[in-house]
Amino acid sequence: MTARIAVLLLTMSAAAAAQSSSGYLFIGGGGISSSGEKTGTSVHAGGGADIIVAKGLGVNGEFGALLGTIYESAGFGSFSPGVSYHFLRGKDRKVDPFFTGGYTLMFNSHRQNSLFHFGGGVTYWTSRRFGVRAEFRDQVGKASGFLNRAHGSAMHFWEIRAALAFR
Repeated sequence: MTARIAVLLLTMSAAAAAQSSSGYLFIGGGGISSSGEKTGTSVHAGGGADIIVAKGLGVNGEFGALLGTIYESAGFGSFSPGVSYHFLRGKDRKVDPFFTGGYTLMFNSHRQNSLFHFGGGVTYWTSRRFGVRAEFRDQVGKASGFLNRAHGSAMHFWEIRAALAFR
C-alpha cells in the first residue's frame, strides 16, 4: 500500500510541474485532543502536491509521518487526498491563499483510523519556482482506540505547518 501511495504522489508531482500547480515538503507541530482528555503534542512531516484543475479549484494529496506523540512512541503514517480552492488566480502572483479539505487515513502496522481534514493557509512565492508555505490544518474523527484515546470519543489532530513549496 505504501508503494502505491508513493507512486500516486510522484505522478501528482509530475502533473503539478506541467500545470499551474505546486508541490511542497512540510513539517508541523500541534496537538491531539479528544473529549475529556488532555491535549498531547505531535510532530508531523511529509510532502504533497496540489494540482489546479479549473479556475482556482484543485485536487491534492500528501503522504506524511506522525513522528511522535506524548501518548505513543510508535510513529504513524498519513495519507490525505482532498480538494483545494486558491482565492487568487495567476501563475505570476507572489501570494497564493488557499483552503483545503478532504479525507485523512492515519495508520501504522497495528491499526488505522479514518478522519476528515480542513484548513487553510498561504504560499508566498519568493521566485518563479520556489516559495514558502504556512498552513493550519485540523483532522477530525472518532478516536476508536487510536493513539490510546477512549473508544468512540471525538478526536482532533490539529497542527500549524511550515513548508517549502516548488513548481
